[in-house]
Amino acid sequence: MMATVDVYSGQTKIEFIRRSQGSWQELADWFTLRQDEHSRWPPGEEPRGLWEWLADRGRIGELRTACLDVGRPDLAKLLASAEQPTSAGSRRPMMVPVVGRVRIPRPGLHQQIIAALRRGVEPAVAATAAVRGTGGFGKTTLAEMVCTDPDVQRAFPGGIVWVEIGNAPEGRIPMKVKEILRELVPGSAGELNLRDPGRQLAEALGAQATLLVIDDAWTSGQLRPFLTGAPSCMRLITTRNAGSLPRGTRTVPVEAMLPDEARELLLYNVPAPESNESVDRLLTVTGNWPLLLGLLNGVVDRLVQQGNSADEALAEAELRLRQAGPLDFDPSRPEVRQDAVGTTLRASLDFLPAEERLRFEELAVFPDGAPIPLPLLRRWWGSTAGLDEAQVRRLCALLADQSLVLRYQLNPPQIHLHDVVVEALRELVGQQRLDRMRHQRLALLLTATLVDLDDDDEA
Repeated sequence: MMATVDVYSGQTKIEFIRRSQGSWQELADWFTLRQDEHSRWPPGEEPRGLWEWLADRGRIGELRTACLDVGRPDLAKLLASAEQPTSAGSRRPMMVPVVGRVRIPRPGLHQQIIAALRRGVEPAVAATAAVRGTGGFGKTTLAEMVCTDPDVQRAFPGGIVWVEIGNAPEGRIPMKVKEILRELVPGSAGELNLRDPGRQLAEALGAQATLLVIDDAWTSGQLRPFLTGAPSCMRLITTRNAGSLPRGTRTVPVEAMLPDEARELLLYNVPAPESNESVDRLLTVTGNWPLLLGLLNGVVDRLVQQGNSADEALAEAELRLRQAGPLDFDPSRPEVRQDAVGTTLRASLDFLPAEERLRFEELAVFPDGAPIPLPLLRRWWGSTAGLDEAQVRRLCALLADQSLVLRYQLNPPQIHLHDVVVEALRELVGQQRLDRMRHQRLALLLTATLVDLDDDDEA
């Protein structure tokens, strides 16, 4: 059966776009696109433009054959594995985000999480598993990698549903439920029973075995609606707070990376250095903390791209760290962890051009842990620097490449910052400048609201 656009989930689209960056031109040629048709696509967004061009013309079903013809059987396999009947009742949600540009396997923890997902004898234990640890230690990345494991996906024929909680007030949780309902019940009006959203969610999850991932939960009140009913649904929670978890939860603690894992993250996409001295020193001062290692990898990678050797880049990164602040790390002390993030963040920002650094610092005005939609960011950066949509997208991609942004999504278009980084960023910009930016953004929001009201009056 030839695939249609309806059989590909948003996750399939995202993964195809991510993996086809180097082949979009060959695919465009296969479909005989004219130069003037794809020259309008923003730089770096060509695979997305190609996908949407095909979808608009009802030709997405030809894409698998095109991938085989241009020598990308891996992309053809991705599309083939996602082809399913198109009826609404048979759709299988795969709501797994692409967390970041770097995924370092942590096989020990990976297997522990899978073991925690296996159903036990007692229903209370079987219903819930959790990944618990300090912010920035890689809980969300681990959960995302587990969800992309083919064995895990086969174990949950009802699909994988992902909801990000963060510091959302408990009163906003019903809106999170509503977002899931829109995915589970395509074409529905999304009407929500505010008195009992948990029961409505359980009904939508149905009888098939489904994995519901509740990412970055802070309180038991936030979790409550997601733990109701649906006995065939396994819940996987990521949290920093063990007290938020229901009794009987199988918990996998996440701490610092193992030495080999930390080294792989620090040197990701970087040629092997001749000496291990700088590597060892950087691993020591980061305490093998994934958040710091990711930031430093962005620094080292950029220096290598500028023509420096791996050894020179590592030495320069260490020097910048020493210039930025004291190299003192104790993962057991929150205030020392935060100081370490601030020091590493300052060193990372030194490698950004001045204008791009200013734009990144302006992200400090957005709420902790909440995704920032690109239309909202376009309005903000448009007011501060006159950036258009293409420039906003290019800058978001750059920040993601430097690991300054935790995640840059294309569908829906938004970026995510780690709340630990946001806290350090606010400390860096200072309270006086932060207050000025907040007033500026508030004025922008009020202006936008008045414009909307004027438009309504004219209508």
